[in-house]
Amino acid sequence: GPPGKPVSGWRWAGIGAALIVLVVAASAWNEQRAAREQARQEAARLEAERAAAERRRIEEREAKLREAQQRAREREEALRRAEAERARERTAGVAPLVAGDPGQLPRPESWRERPTRERAERPGGTDPEEFRRRAEADFRSADANGDGYLTPDEVRGRMPLAAREFHRIDADGDGRISPREFMRFRRALHQQRFQK
Repeated sequence: GPPGKPVSGWRWAGIGAALIVLVVAASAWNEQRAAREQARQEAARLEAERAAAERRRIEEREAKLREAQQRAREREEALRRAEAERARERTAGVAPLVAGDPGQLPRPESWRERPTRERAERPGGTDPEEFRRRAEADFRSADANGDGYLTPDEVRGRMPLAAREFHRIDADGDGRISPREFMRFRRALHQQRFQK
């Protein structure tokens, strides 16, 4: 009867208090979880930014390296071109004779390509470019197999003087005459003609 009512009221009050505690605890837990999630997202964002910055640094380093390699390749190419140009000038008779004493070669009476009287009598002789072209044409016509070298068989019959002097013309002794060796030989003959 009547004595039970206050107990029931207390019970409801206890249930209500427990519900409030539960709601507050759930709310605090939710806030904590949201804060943890926010912190995780912030950490992920910072990590992504750091990774992007690192990628940019790597890409910049690689771009600089590629640029340096390109510059090095361009320098090497320029050096190769300059060396090729110097070699062409030496071959064309612009540079001084570097090997072989013209005095050691016999007089070129038997050489098949005597200069014309007009050219031979002119001081300084043949124009270097014309001289180079003619020598290259002779070399190509004698180079039967087109390998860029003359063998004893290729000069025999075509160039009697070169056949006789083969061992002297073949300066490096590899058993064949390179274009450079042939050009030195022709320059030596050319100089002998004008020293007569």
